[in-house]
Amino acid sequence: MRAFFILCGLLASAAIAQGHFIFVYVDPQAKDIRVVFGHGATPDPDVPVARAEGTKLFAKTGDTATELTVKKAEGNYYVAEMPKTAPEVIYGETKAGVTQRGEMPPMLSTYYSKTVPTLTDKAVAAKLALEFTAAKHEQGVRFQLLQDGKPVPTAEITLTFNADEDDIKVKTDKDGYTQVFQEKGTYALAAQVQVDKKGELDGKKYEKVRTVASIIVRLE
Repeated sequence: MRAFFILCGLLASAAIAQGHFIFVYVDPQAKDIRVVFGHGATPDPDVPVARAEGTKLFAKTGDTATELTVKKAEGNYYVAEMPKTAPEVIYGETKAGVTQRGEMPPMLSTYYSKTVPTLTDKAVAAKLALEFTAAKHEQGVRFQLLQDGKPVPTAEITLTFNADEDDIKVKTDKDGYTQVFQEKGTYALAAQVQVDKKGELDGKKYEKVRTVASIIVRLE
């Protein structure tokens, strides 16, 4: 990971941490679609995958989105079959309900996970409440964070490279874009937006509403 910091010019300013999010990706060996709760494109044996239970998964090309059947796998992940024709984008929606960690206030959380099976120079949006797009740019890959289709400026992004144990923190620019990453490998990004809003769901009260977006892409 240190070499990746140097290549991206992040060594001096990178904040190292570990975060867990819901991710969706295409497994390169099994050629199936997997949903995990962790910090990259691999199941985390030490983190219960139950947070991803109930994920609705869709494959989309153009304006057509097809819902996929998601099943619990023998490993610590959920799985769906890859369509015969690879879609432009695969995305998931997970309504996680009301959760609370430590002394943080209870939150109503929704996760939007996404992967792009084949990275091109065209950024494909799935019209989600919060999402990343990704496209080839300047011999690398660049991401944009969108909320309701509009760029999210100066947002803090959690980035994991090649399922490394460490995450780094980067920020989007005024147009919601990250810097261009040119190192070949697998990128996993996540970001969240929180708003103060009180309510109750299934008898559980919450004080904030949290929306989380993630994406996994591979730069060949």
